[in-house]
Amino acid sequence: MTLVRLINLLIDYVKRLWNKMSKQVAKQKIIHAFKKNVEGTSPSSQELNANHDGAEGHWLETKLGKKPDASNEADFWGYECKNDTTSK
Repeated sequence: MTLVRLINLLIDYVKRLWNKMSKQVAKQKIIHAFKKNVEGTSPSSQELNANHDGAEGHWLETKLGKKPDASNEADFWGYECKNDTTSK
């Protein structure tokens, strides 16, 4: 095995380890924000836009510390924020 190949394997290993650690940190941040700002609460009528189907999801994003958007991209460090809803 060449030195270059060994270095590339080591770099790949460190990247995978860093990614795994980053996901654990992200989960803890989300759990902390949920427990601090969301758990045991619900949106008031003043906090919701009654004309918007995603109002509760936007309330949740705001409570978790993010500016609400309609994007399907991940909201928080690689995780998408969803609330429990039913279809119309």
